[in-house]
This record gives sequence, structure tokens and C-alpha cells, in this order.
Amino acid sequence: MIRWLVFVLVVFSFTTDAYSQTVDINASDDSAQIAFRTLLGEEIFGYSEFNAMFIYTSDDKLGSLGFDVLGDLEVVPDLELGVGLKLYGADVDDNDVLSLGLGAVFRYSPIPLGGLVFLGTVYYSPHILSFLDADRLLESDIRLGYQIIPRATVYIGYRYIWTDIEDKKKMTVDKGIHAGLTLTF
Repeated sequence: MIRWLVFVLVVFSFTTDAYSQTVDINASDDSAQIAFRTLLGEEIFGYSEFNAMFIYTSDDKLGSLGFDVLGDLEVVPDLELGVGLKLYGADVDDNDVLSLGLGAVFRYSPIPLGGLVFLGTVYYSPHILSFLDADRLLESDIRLGYQIIPRATVYIGYRYIWTDIEDKKKMTVDKGIHAGLTLTF
């Protein structure tokens, strides 16, 4: 799975030269995550993104590939809202997880606050969209960042990822505060 995820990241990094690409790296004492986003298309009413993510903890590994569509909310300037889906693959406590999550994204970068960025995501995979050993999966992340230069943002966030495994209780993949850096090319 790791080789396939690396292959997808490399292919997308060379095939989307005309659009912006973002690399996001964050870590805590217990986990490390790398994520990649690239703009697929842009129109008057919004844009679409491809994303890939891999998180490693001392016990578990989880990767995802997804698509989001986002747009500005005209009544609140500088606020972007979006919806999307992610395909998850994971090895959680020697259990194989395959899930399709449906989710929502918000990004708020108020210009008067000069570089402050708020970001939140939540993706949920119900029982009907969970396969192999998984019954459900939830990924949530909220962040507060500061854009130190136009193409680099540092942030602190809180992430909570869990999955229900068949015949077992809810298992936490990652939970806690992390610090990170986002670079846009």
C-alpha cells in the first residue's frame, strides 16, 4: 500500500504543473502525517482538489485518497466550504480497513487578521461503506495556523481518527495535538 501511495504522489506531482500543489507535514509525539493536495480545476463558483494522505503511528498505518469540491460563501467573505469523499486503507491493530468516507471541509482566512487561518475537516464512513474488518471510520481535524509567507503556513491542530472493527470495540488510530507546516508550490 505504501508503494502505491508514493507512486500516486509522484505521478500527481508531475502531471499538474499548471495548478497549485500543497504539501502538508505534521507530527506529534505519537504520530507523523504527510498529505498532498493539488488543484484539479477551477471555475467561477469554486474549485476541485485531489488529496492524498498517509499517517503513521507506532501501532497503526492509515492512508487515503480523495476528492473535494470547494467554493466561497458569499455572505461570509474569506470563508470556503466544501464537500468530498475519501477512500481509506489502513492496518489497525493487525486488522485490515477499507472505507469510503463522506465529508465536509471549511477554510477561513479573514484578511483583517493578517495571515490567520482556521481549517476544519470531518469525514465519516458508515457501516454500509466500510469493508474488510471495518464497521465504521471517522477522521476529524481542526487547525489554527498563521501564514508566515504567502506560500508557507505553520499551524497547531487537534486530530481524532477512529474506526470500529468487527467483533471489537472502537479503536483509536490517532488522537491529540499536532504541529505542522504547509507549503504551496
